[in-house]
Amino acid sequence: GIRVRDVMDREVPTIGPNLTIDTLVDQHLLTGQASLYPVTMDGDLMGTIEIGQVSRIPRNDWPLTRVTDVMSRGPALVTLTEPQTLMDAVGRFEESGLSAIPVVDREDGRRLVGIVTRDGLFRAIRHRAALRA
Repeated sequence: GIRVRDVMDREVPTIGPNLTIDTLVDQHLLTGQASLYPVTMDGDLMGTIEIGQVSRIPRNDWPLTRVTDVMSRGPALVTLTEPQTLMDAVGRFEESGLSAIPVVDREDGRRLVGIVTRDGLFRAIRHRAALRA
C-alpha cells in the first residue's frame, strides 16, 4: 500500500538547461548532495543529468558544453507519479539503473513535484519489513 508520494522528497535541487558542465560540477556535483539532477525551466521538467553523463565529456569541453547538450530527455527520461506503487518504483529503478527518479504531477507530466532516491526507496522497504517482523 505504500505509494511513491509516501517516500519521495519534495525539496528537490534543480538546475537550468543553460548551465555549463564546469559550473554544474563546481556548484553541484562536487558537493555530493546528489548524483542526478532534474533539469527544469519555469517548474517544468525538461530532462535529467547525472554524474555518469558528465564523466563521459572530456574535461576540456566542460566550459563549452551546456547541460541541455547532454541531459536525458524525451523517451530516455524516466519519471514516476505520486500515486504509483513502491513496486512500480522498484521496477523503474531496476530497468534504468538510476540513483534517483523525478516525480511529476500525474495530470501535468511536465510539472516536477519531487524525487525518489534509490536509497530512500530501499530504506522505506526495509522499514516496512521491520514493522511487519
